[in-house]
Amino acid sequence: MTAWDEYFRGRGGVVFLSYCRFWERHGFVQQSLARALARVGIPVDWLDGAGWRPYQPLLAPPVAGLSVGQLFAPPGRRLSGIDRVATLLQTRAIARRLAPGKRVVWVQAGIEEALARRLPWIDVFSVFDDPYRHDPAGPLCTKARAIVCQNMLAYRRYAAVHPGKAQLLLPPVELPRPSPGATAGFPWPAGFPEKVVGYAGSFLGAGFDFTLARRFLELKSDWGVALVGRTDDAGEKAISAELERHPRFVRFPWVSPDRLAGFYLRVKVTGLFYPRTPAQDGAFAVKALESLAHGVPVAGTKVPKTEGLAGTFPFAEGAEGVARAVEEAAAMPVGTVRDLFRRLEEQMRPEAHLDAVAGALAPVMGHR
Repeated sequence: MTAWDEYFRGRGGVVFLSYCRFWERHGFVQQSLARALARVGIPVDWLDGAGWRPYQPLLAPPVAGLSVGQLFAPPGRRLSGIDRVATLLQTRAIARRLAPGKRVVWVQAGIEEALARRLPWIDVFSVFDDPYRHDPAGPLCTKARAIVCQNMLAYRRYAAVHPGKAQLLLPPVELPRPSPGATAGFPWPAGFPEKVVGYAGSFLGAGFDFTLARRFLELKSDWGVALVGRTDDAGEKAISAELERHPRFVRFPWVSPDRLAGFYLRVKVTGLFYPRTPAQDGAFAVKALESLAHGVPVAGTKVPKTEGLAGTFPFAEGAEGVARAVEEAAAMPVGTVRDLFRRLEEQMRPEAHLDAVAGALAPVMGHR
């Protein structure tokens, strides 16, 4: 039995709480912790994304011992009376899952401060993409016994108030196994450049710099840009305005992460073309691990979410700097890319994350 297994089992399991809907189709990061716990027989309850609309979380494949539901919040919560009722109902729903033992309460991304104030205890607050959503001196951070941050900006913000609680841990990722036939399904246009900067995942309007992608194409006539995944209305408008008519741009629809092998066979560098946006200041560039798993190096913009990769891969400011960074990444030896993948994978294993958190909690709780 591992140290983290012993600790979480001894506490009777884990209750995860979140205001986000992490168990939708496209998620794969935070859920890995719940799956890792449940697979070794540790009970897990996850209350996902407070709201009143019907929500069916995606459990594919289902894991025994893992229960995913939703924190109910009635409509009209801007009215103080309804808001108080919602907080009371949520507190009772959580309390039912804490009995009869002293189960670990683990907040992912955040909950309402009023709810945090009413809970009997909070063990972990994992800061997600937005490091400014919660006041470090507020009820959630004050009550939490450990505050887990994904990058240095978030760590510095919370450690300034809670130096004994805050810790820097890369987010947990469980890489999917490729599906049979995963190399199929990417019909590259005839005559498309051999050198491709690619990006697979969510490229939403506020989180991807489409203008930078267009400027890269203007600066590098022997390169193409390829995207596979989903976007939102703002992203659709930006793609239409900046890239859609460019002959060296191609876009593919979303596919599950286990079917991306065919895409990465053609990609030379994953372009982390991220703009600086406060809602992402607490994030880590998780996409790097997936790219490295396929033997593809990364390069892109110098922002807080790529800071943890600096010194390992090239990041720069401005279109010309990013263009040079892409060329530098493309020249990295295959062996170097493989070594970097193994190093990053070890740090981002869900089990390593659980072990670090258990180590932080055990001295506080007397290792119960």
